[in-house]
Amino acid sequence: MRFLFIAILISTGIISLGYTPAYAAEETAKEFEKYLQKSNLKTPKNTPLYKDDLMSFYAARDYEPVWFDDKGRSNEDIQDLVKTIEALAYSNGLAFSDYDFTYAHDDKADQNLTSEAVFEREWVLTNSVMHYINDVRTGRIKPHKYDSMIFNLPQHRALDERMGKLVKARNQKKYLESLAPQQPEYAQLKATLHDLREIAQKGGWAPIEISKNAVIRPGETHEVIPQIRKRLDTEFHNFDGVLPKDIWIDDTRLLATEELSDRIVHKDLVKDVNDIEVGQENAALIYDPETVKRVAEFQYFHGLKADGVIGPKTIKALSQPVDDQIDKVILSMERWRWLPDDLGRKHVRANIAAFYVRAVENGKDQFVMPIIVGKVAHQTPVFSSVIKNVKIHPDWTSPSSIAGRYVIPKIQKNPKVIHKLGYQVQDKRTGQFIPWENVNIEYLHEIDLKQYQFRQKPGVRNALGLARFSIDNNYAIFMHGTPSQALFEDDERDHSSGCIRLENPLVMAHFLLNDQGMSKNELEDLYLLNEGEFPDTTYVDLSEDVPVHLMYMTAWVDQEGHVHFSEDVYGRDTKLKRALERLN
Repeated sequence: MRFLFIAILISTGIISLGYTPAYAAEETAKEFEKYLQKSNLKTPKNTPLYKDDLMSFYAARDYEPVWFDDKGRSNEDIQDLVKTIEALAYSNGLAFSDYDFTYAHDDKADQNLTSEAVFEREWVLTNSVMHYINDVRTGRIKPHKYDSMIFNLPQHRALDERMGKLVKARNQKKYLESLAPQQPEYAQLKATLHDLREIAQKGGWAPIEISKNAVIRPGETHEVIPQIRKRLDTEFHNFDGVLPKDIWIDDTRLLATEELSDRIVHKDLVKDVNDIEVGQENAALIYDPETVKRVAEFQYFHGLKADGVIGPKTIKALSQPVDDQIDKVILSMERWRWLPDDLGRKHVRANIAAFYVRAVENGKDQFVMPIIVGKVAHQTPVFSSVIKNVKIHPDWTSPSSIAGRYVIPKIQKNPKVIHKLGYQVQDKRTGQFIPWENVNIEYLHEIDLKQYQFRQKPGVRNALGLARFSIDNNYAIFMHGTPSQALFEDDERDHSSGCIRLENPLVMAHFLLNDQGMSKNELEDLYLLNEGEFPDTTYVDLSEDVPVHLMYMTAWVDQEGHVHFSEDVYGRDTKLKRALERLN
């Protein structure tokens, strides 16, 4: 209620956030300049010092103080500004207690204050405002300091410039609001944080009491069904009827993919509650069509197979405390602050935690596609870069570690795969290929992998699929296709050695090349192959590099504005939460 009251006062104009600079004599400004240049400025524990930005900010205004006059009397607008920051910090998932605004609340003029004490109040308050601006603008933490697999480039802080604009702003609240990420996804996460906090204030929801390995199928009866309905009633969104058409068929039939036909819930298997001859007291225990639908929608928005079957994973998601969801939203909001303000007119973003890639052009989604990411032992890193070219029908040179673990045993077990999969042995020194008739397969595991390497010719069974998309980076990460299409049926698709596998590379290729004069039909004619074809690789440079952003968001927003939650497959939420806690 406190924050609501503040918001009402601000919106109605009762509180004015315009700034009227405090009067300072020229001599005071000169003394302040000497103080800043000579003093050993120190902040309280765990509070960063932005000395360069402080010096630049005050130099730009000829060292005229902002908040206090030479007697230590505060500007009347200070507390209004601090109250605004307090409300905004809360709504942006930041902790207001992180910011040292002690002097802002000390509004009694002390005639015995020394000039040094007055100057300290001045710069400490400015430093505290800069601290908030830095946190809401670029994040509370430098990501690479807590996780070696995160390589986001530091965003331009320009705290001196932003502080100057804040002081001059006619509407300081509006200006401060503009410093947070302006992406629609961030705004939706912010709204979701508000909704989840309201649920938490009402007590949240209780875990579902059920045996660990229980499975409930549509039409069955189970005593836990009323608990599940009650839990679904507490969802902060009503998801009724929003499942994509390729997943939801009708009220009683679910279909994830054609290959999962054995998991289809057929209409004739789900009986209407009114047709079942049971006592009235047991009717509520039936897993009826309406509840099936709601469970399937819940599964979809929590990264689970939307099959309507209530199993251990669904129970775990239903029982997740609301505070855990709040944490996921706050951590995802922090990660948005690490990203560039402008993601690119035409760009690709891959959410590693959610196993999907999204292509955007002119603010509109062109497609969303399932992906496979690195295993926990071979994690896909986080960074922003550009896609530079497309390789149609790539070859694949196996790294020594993969050759030793997979390729050689596969060949020894069944030598027919040599020609079926297009394997070649190549001398690294000369680049010459060794005829297979000169290779003793029985002793292949003894081959010197420092001298020889295994190459797979382009083709439909190539490990990189029919297309590879080169990303400019130092981590050997790129996107590519795969012949292992069955892996896309899994809920958690962390199966690769670090690179990103695309379900349908042709769609990605068309998105990247659609403005280069290559029609969809021309691309398909070039792309599609028959079994046993081993063509040359075709390189297509992009006329303009396309930005690509590899993200890790366990709370994320789809193209319709709905918030999804994913598992913390790499444990990066846990790491980030601990790193943020250590700041306090």
